[in-house]
Amino acid sequence: RERCDIVVLEVGLGGRFDATNIIGAPEAAVIMNIGLDHTGVLGSTVEQIAMEKAGIIKPGCACVLYEQQESVEAVVKKRCAECGVPLRVADFNEIPLMGEHQLRNAAVVLEVVEALRGRGWKLPHEDVEHGLYAVNWPARFELIHSEPLFVVDGGHNPQCAETVRDNLMNYFSNRRRVLLVGVLADKDYAALTKILNAAADEYICVTPNSDR
Repeated sequence: RERCDIVVLEVGLGGRFDATNIIGAPEAAVIMNIGLDHTGVLGSTVEQIAMEKAGIIKPGCACVLYEQQESVEAVVKKRCAECGVPLRVADFNEIPLMGEHQLRNAAVVLEVVEALRGRGWKLPHEDVEHGLYAVNWPARFELIHSEPLFVVDGGHNPQCAETVRDNLMNYFSNRRRVLLVGVLADKDYAALTKILNAAADEYICVTPNSDR
């Protein structure tokens, strides 16, 4: 309705049966890091979840994939082959600073830019550079206060917990780390806390304001 030049349409749950999949072939189907989330709906393994995510791939589009374990990549590659879709996998070895998840996400973005350029979109280098400098991602290891340091992260699966743990140890290794944590009952809180324990000096547990 707004006659956008291009739309970033984020899938709600999974992909294959999500309401957003009513669209025709997108310019590029982008699949990020797949973790164990919504397992009651999408499946109990990352491979099953990958199959649901890969449902957004349609003949006539390009596909960009966050580099991940071979079994997950195999699922996406199979779907791309079935649809005759070219696949680009972000190469994290090109990034000089490893271990920081936002740099990996940026690598995927740059692959999407190249995929769109290959489909005729004119995306100037200056605009891409500006986008990377101006990016803001609330509640993803977001520093909201400096005295004392207070970081917020809304990740709720084991893969997100690993990222939080690693970032806490990388950035705040010489500080006392108190984790203020509230988890909804349908999440694997035992796995989350087991991962976070390595970075936690103390927990303060709270109940989120949610029926879940």
